[in-house]
Amino acid sequence: MRIIRSILDHPLTDLFVSVVLIVTALSEDWHTLYTDLVHFDAGVHHGVLVLGVVSLLKTIPDLLDAAERIYKVRERAG
Repeated sequence: MRIIRSILDHPLTDLFVSVVLIVTALSEDWHTLYTDLVHFDAGVHHGVLVLGVVSLLKTIPDLLDAAERIYKVRERAG
């Protein structure tokens, strides 16, 4: 159970899921996205796109914190 929780709580898992949501939403109707937005013709894929973008934005601070920690450790080591 601990292994599953650690995988699901990992920022890279969140990043992967966010990218999958964004890619699948854009692949659904990439060529009509602008027209749909102008005419307020919202579909499920638009909600999935918003969910993916919000999820991606939530992962950015975690990834930046990890990058900062890695940088500090390497700075101390070398």
